Amino acid sequence: MFYESLEELHVFVLAHVLHRSIIIVADTILKDANGDAMAPISFGGIYLPLERSPEDCYRTPLLLTYDAAHFSAIVPMESSTDCSEEKKTSDQSDEKDVVAAKLAGLFEWSQVRVV
Repeated sequence: MFYESLEELHVFVLAHVLHRSIIIVADTILKDANGDAMAPISFGGIYLPLERSPEDCYRTPLLLTYDAAHFSAIVPMESSTDCSEEKKTSDQSDEKDVVAAKLAGLFEWSQVRVV
């Protein structure tokens, strides 16, 4: 089987590699500049690492959007009041989830390609 571009299977495998659920928000149809349908987009959905035990996985999903052949992370904005509250709750949270949530905001995935 030969893959020329990123497919749903690759996202499913990535969920297993990252030990994290991946939620992708995307349109269902690729449209041209005039708004006419060109091709279906099947990336949107929830990808679960079902082959991993729940204890080994992060509890928070990775949220991505797919638009114009680009992936972008969906992360909440952080205000100064959120930072002080985060310090109070981070002691109670799973440390892996807190670190991963902060790192997710650093990345914007553009033109993801599998070579």
